[in-house]
Amino acid sequence: MNARRRELFGLVLAGLIASVALATVTLARDAELSPDVVVWGALFLVLYVAAHVVVRRTVPYADGALLPLTAVLTAFGLTTIYRLDSDDGGRQAVWVAVGVGALAATLIWLRHDYRVLESYRYLFGVAAIALLLLPSVPGIGETVNGARLWVDLGVARERDGRERHARDETGEDEPEELAPPGVHRLMPQYSASAATASTSAMSASDASRPPDPGP
Repeated sequence: MNARRRELFGLVLAGLIASVALATVTLARDAELSPDVVVWGALFLVLYVAAHVVVRRTVPYADGALLPLTAVLTAFGLTTIYRLDSDDGGRQAVWVAVGVGALAATLIWLRHDYRVLESYRYLFGVAAIALLLLPSVPGIGETVNGARLWVDLGVARERDGRERHARDETGEDEPEELAPPGVHRLMPQYSASAATASTSAMSASDASRPPDPGP
């Protein structure tokens, strides 16, 4: 079995893991199994199989374990977020799709010479560290519920105001723990999804040529 077939087999397993994990969370929380679990599991598998097709076409000699491992980690991340808040889980799924799309676009763009990324490896590293440290920057980072994982982007204030006004009119109680308006949490999964493109492309150091047959 070559690397691409191993990759496809691993992605099928990742799709099954995603479906089982989501089904387990749904059963534990709602005491019933929703048909949406099968739909989301199928969409997850289709998304990564599409990425597999791009990898097969552009970097046929890339490491066959990287994409399945990424899919499994993503499945666990999505399930964890969905367990905490189903709406956040849905939004996170969109970011996963964006990350996989960025992976496909990067591989297609650099299919002729991926080595151009080597010129920017330090820039990528510094940018990743800067994003990780962003919540600790005074004036930008915010502490919510005792965790400093939030940054004030200065957006969504108008929407938050409308939501508060609607709650006042309906008499709905204010949620006990809310992030300040315009403040958003930097979820680790966002970074992982966005980094999929550069990580996968950089991993294909010998992806566009056959292995050295040796002496």
